[in-house]
Amino acid sequence: MLTGVGLGPGDPGLLTLRAVEALEGCDVAFVPGRLAGELVEPYCDAVELDFPMTRDGEALEEAWGRNSRAVGERALVEDVCFPVLGDPNVLSTFNHLRRRVEELYPEVEVATVPGVSAVTALLSETGRYIEGSFMVTDGSPVRDVVAVKVVRPRERGERLREEGFGDFVLVSRMGMDADEVAEKLPEESHYFTMLHGRRDGGDGDD
Repeated sequence: MLTGVGLGPGDPGLLTLRAVEALEGCDVAFVPGRLAGELVEPYCDAVELDFPMTRDGEALEEAWGRNSRAVGERALVEDVCFPVLGDPNVLSTFNHLRRRVEELYPEVEVATVPGVSAVTALLSETGRYIEGSFMVTDGSPVRDVVAVKVVRPRERGERLREEGFGDFVLVSRMGMDADEVAEKLPEESHYFTMLHGRRDGGDGDD
């Protein structure tokens, strides 16, 4: 079992209860750097992996292969955590590692524990707030969209298709007792419903 664990923006007080539970329950945690290691130290033993900051393709490939094998081989027989700053599903080292592990060890079960995002932490830090749609970007082309308050999913999906998005998944009442996940978009849905879509050719990983 391999679990990517979001550690939030770096403040130990912003670790979630579920993140702490995952860290305390794992057999070993592999971390991508010193900061992540310091955050998880009170909860579990951590093994720091070396991810070189280089543009040398051969060196990068060797490091990713080595690290993926180290994590994957342990995840075959143990509960392994891979904690990262921020959220493991958004622009994170875990995305790359997960893809490699799934290719090498398809039998390994993979899950994630979300973390407090840097976006929401930034707003708290600055005292600002957002009351409408907004964009988060690393400078690359926008391939994904997350729509909130999707009370008319089919109508919203049609509008997003006009903008080039597809491959939709709908989540209603996320985290609540009656949560639902669907790929077919109904006419109407609950107020607490979110929709994720991707442009053609986007796989969610860089």
